[in-house]
Amino acid sequence: MKTQPLQSIFTANPISVSADTPIIEVLRIMELRHISCVLAVDADARPVGIFTEQDVVALMAGSSDLSSVVMASVMHSPVFTLPADMDFRDAYRLMSARGYRHLAVVDALGRLTGIVSEGDFLHHLGLDYLVELKTVASAMDPTPLTLPEHASLADAARLLAERHASCVLVTRDQEPVGMLTERDMVLLARQGLNQAETELVTVMHAPIIGIDAATSLQAAIRQMENSGIRRLAVLDGRRLVGLITRHEIVNLLQGRFVEYLHETIEHQRLDLERIQQQDAQLQLQIHALNAAANAIVITDAEPRILWANAAFSTLTGYEVAEAIGRKPSELVASGKQDKAFYQHLWQTILAGDTWRGELINKRKDGSLYDEELTITPVRLGKDEREISHFIAVKQDISVRKAVERRLLASEAHFRLFYEHAPVAYESLDAAGYILEVNEEWLRQFGYSRDAVIGRHLSEFLAPGQEALLKARFENFLRENVIRKTEFDFLHGDGSIVTVAVDGLVDRDEQGNFQRTQCVLHNITARKQIEQELRYLATTDALTGLANRRHFLDQMRQALARHQRHGTPTALLMIDLDWFKRVNDQYGHAVGDEVLQYCARIIATHLRRNDLLGRLGGEEFAILLPDTDAHGACEFAERVRQLAANSPTTTRNGTILVTLSIGVTCFQGLDQDIDGILARSDQALYRAKNNGRNRVELEPPASS
Repeated sequence: MKTQPLQSIFTANPISVSADTPIIEVLRIMELRHISCVLAVDADARPVGIFTEQDVVALMAGSSDLSSVVMASVMHSPVFTLPADMDFRDAYRLMSARGYRHLAVVDALGRLTGIVSEGDFLHHLGLDYLVELKTVASAMDPTPLTLPEHASLADAARLLAERHASCVLVTRDQEPVGMLTERDMVLLARQGLNQAETELVTVMHAPIIGIDAATSLQAAIRQMENSGIRRLAVLDGRRLVGLITRHEIVNLLQGRFVEYLHETIEHQRLDLERIQQQDAQLQLQIHALNAAANAIVITDAEPRILWANAAFSTLTGYEVAEAIGRKPSELVASGKQDKAFYQHLWQTILAGDTWRGELINKRKDGSLYDEELTITPVRLGKDEREISHFIAVKQDISVRKAVERRLLASEAHFRLFYEHAPVAYESLDAAGYILEVNEEWLRQFGYSRDAVIGRHLSEFLAPGQEALLKARFENFLRENVIRKTEFDFLHGDGSIVTVAVDGLVDRDEQGNFQRTQCVLHNITARKQIEQELRYLATTDALTGLANRRHFLDQMRQALARHQRHGTPTALLMIDLDWFKRVNDQYGHAVGDEVLQYCARIIATHLRRNDLLGRLGGEEFAILLPDTDAHGACEFAERVRQLAANSPTTTRNGTILVTLSIGVTCFQGLDQDIDGILARSDQALYRAKNNGRNRVELEPPASS
């Protein structure tokens, strides 16, 4: 696919202003230039903010006086920017993934050089992508926003802002008679109309331009371009059945374009995987034999050794050069296998079958070792009827055989070990009834053997563990193993003992269940320590409140909920006024008493879901879920008044400490907690600079 950079499709030298430009002037520019957005730039022409038609709607829905509003207070920042040399298809994919309708194009120094909108992408992606999309019906919104003609301009602004829509259709007797768009709101915002008293019928565009649902999308695009509009009402006669916009068509184009990209990338990925697999297979073939841990020997039909790997030398003590041309029996035969053993071996491999077995062989130094041997006959040649080679794979199993012998020798001692082991053992039948326990089990849980054997294990678990035992025991029988699984046992004295269980299921050669064998590790002390460590890791030692780390973790979770559900959330940043004077005058011990007292009185006003934390020194913070700016400010004022009216009684007398409180709310553009903390700090500093013992909101409430 031929690349096409953004600079080939962008609008060069876009309209830009400084961030302190009055918003009335910005609206005038948008109206005169018929543009959907204005960029704010710094002194070096780098974009610092963007103001769009959607922002005009939000501004009208939330404020009636625009005379004192400047660009910086309402623009979106940071601006989504991309370099001018990026392929426009990659740029559109990134812009769409972030939900933007405009992107600023910058040079290598980050200076603004152009702007690209959804309409630009529509022109350059090409109508050929729409061939399979067919008609307007496939892309229209079947439930567009509507309001009756006598509804107010305030109703329209509020509805557009709430639904993040680009237009509202005006109806009379359920039939569309006009339309009000974001661009119309730019003009109306400058007129200073009384929104509540202005009816839509007086400001709407009429008559409405419509299209039939069966019309092709190509025809719809041409009609929009010829009429210089971005949306069409979809009509069935005079009845409204939907709305088709340029934005929805671009979204469909994106789906086709992304599908094409995915197919291309998938083909490239599969080709690369095939190349990598072939290369890996070749490397394996080269290195596998020489790197194998087991000894591998290739002989001819005699059999004389033709090739052996390094592991053969390690196993037998013979260098490969010594072995070549000699028969394996000349090198490693120990005399421990009788004639019948070798007769059976040769009968098997000469018949063309693989032989597997164990034998004792001898090393070059005369020492004996146990070997697991596999011999596979190979037929090579024109007719492939006669055996031409043998491949032998030899594994030293001396250690395993020694272990087996030791296990057999120690079987008589197992019962003694079982009974007196320092860990608890238990055996259960398939229904969970206790077959056997050792002395340590009885000691740890405080029961006699007669009180345990034959009873169900659930009788010795803490209340509420029965369902957990049932589920885990069924899985244990199915998987034949249980690892580090925790249960709470009820001690004979009524206390709780937490254990971690490891176990296996014993089955006979036919796979029939015999019993479980389990080891129980007493981890009660460890669990208590873990609980104490969790407390220490999340709690401020002086006040018992959430410490800085835990508080910030909870803030991140609250931000994620806010981003997902849009629930209002507020943050209060609290600082004790003139606290340094308390430490300097009375000492840090008295200062600590003041901190503890303030923490207690602040906590008296908290709801169950609120979180109070100490971020450090005399700085506290409160996280208020489900709370808007008004509620947060009221709460902060109650806390401030309570502190101002509640002096601290200390060992050095009564000390009055007041609070400065900064309030902010989570916002839709917040991507991390740093911006929220910065706003709350800014509000706190304003409270302190304005005389302390007060509450300030950031951003300040609209007048």
